[in-house]
Amino acid sequence: MAGDVAGPPPTSIASNLLAATRICLFIGWTLLCIPAQLVFLAASRRASTWFPAFFHRRLGRFLGFKVQSYGERSAAAPTLFICNHLSYIDIVTLGGAFEGSFISKADVRSWPVFGFLARLQRTIFIERSREAVRSQANAVSARLAAGDALMLFA
Repeated sequence: MAGDVAGPPPTSIASNLLAATRICLFIGWTLLCIPAQLVFLAASRRASTWFPAFFHRRLGRFLGFKVQSYGERSAAAPTLFICNHLSYIDIVTLGGAFEGSFISKADVRSWPVFGFLARLQRTIFIERSREAVRSQANAVSARLAAGDALMLFA
């Protein structure tokens, strides 16, 4: 028809702008928090556990997540939480809900950016081999004995 204007609908432009804004917020927030976590890792086990939860809660807000919790979380320490992994959103939401670290497959350690961020959060990396089972079980046991909460995606 004559007079039609070609181009994406306005909602598409707004969605793209919102996505770009959220990506910028993610990058900026992450770059701001990395030095703080490095200091906390060197100075205080308590702070190095608390800060990642704070980071994830704020990140979730920047990304527009609205998290609702039902029931009561175990107050026992140490605790091993067994979680259902549906998407990578789980890491942000659960990372903000619990002061603790994740247990992850070993190849995540070598992922660009996210492997580094996982190491900053004191993630335990697990290799799926018979030879590594004993040392990795000892690593998990040591962290639990130190009072850490751990999250495992079964």
